[in-house]
Amino acid sequence: VPELLDHGAYRYRRIAYPVAASLFGLLDGPALLVGLIVVTVCSTAAASGAVAALTVSQGRSDWAALAVLVNPGVWLSVRLLTADIFAIALMTIGLSALLTRRWLSVAAFSLSGLAKDVYLTTPGGLAISRDRRRRTLIIVPATVLVIWMAWLTWRMGDCFKGRGNLSMSVVGMVEAYTVWPRFDIGDTLYLVFALASVVAGLIYSVFYASWL
Repeated sequence: VPELLDHGAYRYRRIAYPVAASLFGLLDGPALLVGLIVVTVCSTAAASGAVAALTVSQGRSDWAALAVLVNPGVWLSVRLLTADIFAIALMTIGLSALLTRRWLSVAAFSLSGLAKDVYLTTPGGLAISRDRRRRTLIIVPATVLVIWMAWLTWRMGDCFKGRGNLSMSVVGMVEAYTVWPRFDIGDTLYLVFALASVVAGLIYSVFYASWL
């Protein structure tokens, strides 16, 4: 189908969500739409549960699961049925399993990268350590993604380009500030909540003395 799609190889790069929602291609049409909705709902529950389990294991309250439920990015993913919440669920499962089941953590991070490649920043950040064993957290997922991208390049061509969708952090926000005044109430609330969430997360990370 490459000739029918806008940059088919780039879109096939994020294969995990459509694979799960379609039951490996068995579902189509309305059934596929139902599959997307079911995976999205289950992913929201899984991400919330994984965050709750992780915080309890760290001696903190399971109310931290609200960090998933009030995340404006999660709301947008649920509304639009994008791959983000599926990738977040796999990412948080990887975090939750990290201290007890390293193999499950690596597998979850690998699938998260196949859901949306930018989520490899989490295992990448965790791998920055003097502990060489942590490097597998990024080496395996990155290798899996590169192999998949190489296969897509061979079959469809041109899978290693970002198509202008990737840049340094915060650059997009800064470049977009000129259109903020044109936002309606809903988009303005999204913007304010998103910026507040980033600031709150940074402040929390400063006072929470844990590498995880």
